[in-house]
Amino acid sequence: MKFSQKWLQEWVEITVDLPTLIERLTLSGTEVEKVETKGLESDLVVVAEIRSFLPHPNADRLRLCRVFDGQSERQIVCGAKNFKEGDKAPLALPGAKLPGGLTIKVGKLRGETSEGMMCSEKELNYAEESEGILILPADAPVGTPIYRYLSGDTTIEVEITPNRGDLCSYRGMARELVAIGIAKEKPRLEIPSPVFGSNPASMTIELKEGTAPYYTGVRLQNVKVGPSPQWLQEKIVATGHQPINNVVDITNFILWETGQPLHAFDFAKLQGTGLVVRLSNTGEKFFGLDGKCYELNGTELVIADSQSVVALAGVMGGASTGVSEGTQEIFLECAWFDPSQVRRNAKRHAITTDSSYRFERRVDGSLALNARDRAIALLVELTGATLAETPVIHGSAPSVISEMTLRLDRANRFLSADYSSEGISTLLGSLGIEKLGEQGNELRFRSPSYRPDLREEIDLYEEVARIRGMNAVPSRLLFRPQMSGVVDAKQGKINALRQALAAKGWNECLTDPLLSRDRAEGNAEVELLNPLNEQFTHLRSHLRPSLLNVAALNQSRGNQSLRLFEVGRVFVSGGEKIVLGLLISGLSGSLHWIDKPRPMDSFDLRGGLDSLLQVGITEKEISSLGSIGNAEKRSFGLKGDVFYAEIDLGPWSEKAVLPPIFQALPVFPAVRRDIAFVVLESLPYREVAQAIQSAQISQLERVELFDRFLDPNGVKVPAGHQSLAVALTYRSFERTLTDLEVNQMHEKVKQALVGKTGAVIRES
Repeated sequence: MKFSQKWLQEWVEITVDLPTLIERLTLSGTEVEKVETKGLESDLVVVAEIRSFLPHPNADRLRLCRVFDGQSERQIVCGAKNFKEGDKAPLALPGAKLPGGLTIKVGKLRGETSEGMMCSEKELNYAEESEGILILPADAPVGTPIYRYLSGDTTIEVEITPNRGDLCSYRGMARELVAIGIAKEKPRLEIPSPVFGSNPASMTIELKEGTAPYYTGVRLQNVKVGPSPQWLQEKIVATGHQPINNVVDITNFILWETGQPLHAFDFAKLQGTGLVVRLSNTGEKFFGLDGKCYELNGTELVIADSQSVVALAGVMGGASTGVSEGTQEIFLECAWFDPSQVRRNAKRHAITTDSSYRFERRVDGSLALNARDRAIALLVELTGATLAETPVIHGSAPSVISEMTLRLDRANRFLSADYSSEGISTLLGSLGIEKLGEQGNELRFRSPSYRPDLREEIDLYEEVARIRGMNAVPSRLLFRPQMSGVVDAKQGKINALRQALAAKGWNECLTDPLLSRDRAEGNAEVELLNPLNEQFTHLRSHLRPSLLNVAALNQSRGNQSLRLFEVGRVFVSGGEKIVLGLLISGLSGSLHWIDKPRPMDSFDLRGGLDSLLQVGITEKEISSLGSIGNAEKRSFGLKGDVFYAEIDLGPWSEKAVLPPIFQALPVFPAVRRDIAFVVLESLPYREVAQAIQSAQISQLERVELFDRFLDPNGVKVPAGHQSLAVALTYRSFERTLTDLEVNQMHEKVKQALVGKTGAVIRES
């Protein structure tokens, strides 16, 4: 939310400079995201009066204006069209320096002299965008420097956490600045209670069961809709919005000032004699003030007249009953809606408004009538409205107030402080937290209605630390032995797996577990009941679409060689599990002439899987393996071959972690012997390696395949067979092996190989 420093100073006297204000807000838990200063302080930009103008003789889009700057008339060449004779506007005189580095000089435009420049709001840094020059009110004093008439302002944009709905207003932010000790409260004018007419309300309100707990409205007559006064327009602009008309601007002003959303219906456009707060009907249409048509699904909370839906409760009013220039009577709504219902309304249709933003964070219901009365007073003052009827009120606004016990000794240990009962009570009292009593070490407190997030003792500790300043809490290291549990062991195994893959040249990815509706595959993915938007509607059941998205992004950026992996959670009907996804695509190798690049294939993927088998992952845990089909590649915009495998890490991570075995470097020599043999071409090398290991030779240190030969003609090797050659390394860690011992071991390996695989040993 954006806060105008100028507007804040109407509520409080800020006692620190801007950098200190930003620092204290941030240390108290309210992060300042952006600071902008508006306006230009220059004596050479003054209020001027446009006395006459003519078309430029050499340019159709320009005008020659005669402008009085308070001392003399000047000729100004201007391209704007939004002014008339007698209007007043900012004039930059020669020598003035405008934001962006522009210095005004006397010059010629299409052959005509221009002795300055009439300026827009954007050119003077009063707004980010503007059309035409800035037209000032008729009472603007000619010749006065513009900054003395339109003072600049600093806008502070803060990130408000979901639990701090009380900060969504100037009243709340002013209260926070006082509490953290950087501002002093100013006295506020009492809001006079409105004098309602004696006539009974002409509108009836019906609240269906399970909808809004509180709804009030009042009819105002003789409303004259028009532009808002300058002071109100300035406040609307300070929030980052544009003024609309005095009625709408007043309701928006009250929202930003108090945090209570209001809505004004054009009374004449409401059908029937009553409004009903109910759930929508399936297929019902709602036409919003944003010009869009929304199809309702039966779950939205709406406000309807006798004919149609006129508002999406807590989110947006309807176009059919919006206030316009012809409006003469309005029905002013002030209500309290449940945060979860408003959030459902907004998320279902991907709408975020100032109203929904506040209702979702829980509006303080105790201030509803105060906000309504403030709005009525401004409507009477600025639109000439009159109150002819009594208001209609249904239900009561809920107020969440909690009572908590604070144990002083425990609070001081937690905060590393030494607060007295009086000191901690004073600090909490600055937040509106009322002290109820004290008995020994225990203090009783009651939270204010605008802080529903304060419910437990620990919440009070947090408030003390926050107001004191998080930088004032000393850092401590708790020296306490920690026993590693099952979770630590599982996470340790998975981290070791990540590191091993990264060491082998694989790049780890971290992707969002949510998928869009078009990426969900039938009933495989779990659909969210309340999705954020249409881009995140389902929980993924596997990692493939996530990694394919990453691959597509890399290809679009020119990265064609991909070895990607992710360890992440997937969600199935029975719960969730941790899986490993591996994806390869593109070229393998480098640009070096010895190592020419080649397209990666399934064997590269299997090579990665083989390294996983060595850490105890078995083949049965591989849930998918193969190439991505053409249709799926096209849907992601991928080119070339893409290979993917997915492994369920659940069973593997549950296995006991064996302690690492450390072995001294060998001091005795090794002996290498080779074996060449013929086996069926369909026989995997894995079975060959297993056959060799079945000989159970403890001195067999290494087995390496170094040659494979096929003869399509069946001359040197029979058709359907393959010739393999392996190198076997024998070594003892106790002594040097003799030739006789190695020969005996080698012969035993040959016998095992022949017996297990049917190999034919090639002796030459």
